[in-house]
Amino acid sequence: MSNIKSITFKITDNFSDVNLANLPEFNHSQLNVDTEKEGETPPTISVLRTSVAPSDNPEEKHLFNRNNSFINSCFDAYSRHHGLVIRPDDIWIAIVTQFSFYINAFSEELRNKIVDFEGKRNLDVSVNASLLDAPYDEMTLKMTELIAKNIKDPSLREWALPAFTTTTYTDRVVGAVCLMATMKNYFNYSFSLLCGLPSVTLLGSEEDWKQLIDKVQRLNEFDLAETKYMSKWTAMLNPVLDKFLESVRGKPDTNWWNQIANHIGGGSGPRYLSGWITVFNVFSPKGKWFGDDKRKKPNGKSFDIMGLGLFDHRSDWPLVDTNDIAPGYSQLDITLNDHGTPRKAKMFAGHYTVKVQNKNTLIPQLNWSLTLCNSDIVVPTEKTYQ
Repeated sequence: MSNIKSITFKITDNFSDVNLANLPEFNHSQLNVDTEKEGETPPTISVLRTSVAPSDNPEEKHLFNRNNSFINSCFDAYSRHHGLVIRPDDIWIAIVTQFSFYINAFSEELRNKIVDFEGKRNLDVSVNASLLDAPYDEMTLKMTELIAKNIKDPSLREWALPAFTTTTYTDRVVGAVCLMATMKNYFNYSFSLLCGLPSVTLLGSEEDWKQLIDKVQRLNEFDLAETKYMSKWTAMLNPVLDKFLESVRGKPDTNWWNQIANHIGGGSGPRYLSGWITVFNVFSPKGKWFGDDKRKKPNGKSFDIMGLGLFDHRSDWPLVDTNDIAPGYSQLDITLNDHGTPRKAKMFAGHYTVKVQNKNTLIPQLNWSLTLCNSDIVVPTEKTYQ
């Protein structure tokens, strides 16, 4: 990434090393696995393929930062004096992940806008490969091409996938899985295997960040008259992204960057999260809208913010209970037709790891994983990494 444009600006000189004891090395068992029916026991998972590669280099290790490595890294960097590195891809996938929750919560209301059929269509990508050797990354990208052919507006595919100067191949696969998850109420997916074969660094160009802003405007096409969630959301996203663009142009508003996150109440730890980072957490995984909640009075009492006394808290951005920070990743069910044997699998993609640079800077990572459910197949370690 040495040729990627970037800008680093100092906000304070108070750097602190990251306490690695608070960031265990990532393990896929840490992912919250959805169940088909509420109350069911989540299936055990074994990793078939993932972009989370092991490393002995401390700065290349993928660490687990709770269930959302983007939001939690931003909050930790702010509250614990760490540097922060953000790419347009991080912002876009955070948005697409939230957009996925929204589409799945209102899939029937939005059906006529997205597809021209009832129920769910079956989409299948077939390759001549074995279970352990199949090119699942290529198959995932191919699946999004099938989605494009089966929705009213094929351009949604390229809109959903990141394509910035900072975008890696892994980022494209992450975007593809997120698109699949967004459309999972309209499609059943299967892969068929046939016999045979304290600073902030903003990466990317000014055009990347302009493109990101342009991408966000299309969210409004998916508004519902009774909720107006998309127009409300873009109204919150736009001023935040404008500040990113100002910063990339060399005019960072350091006061604004220090409003990235704030914790309110909670005794020994933050109970509510405020600050502009919460515009990337306006939906729960079930599509519950948090965006209107900009003032909280637990038990009828005003907040004691940071020990400064009791008073009402009003914010330009949503207040989110820290227990309601949504996963930064999408997931979906997929069937692997292994030479006639159907195997249940799950795909995950988005923000679920973070890397530590120079001992004091957090870099949220975009990753994807394909896992087998309730399988006794032992996948050799060297086969699992992309």
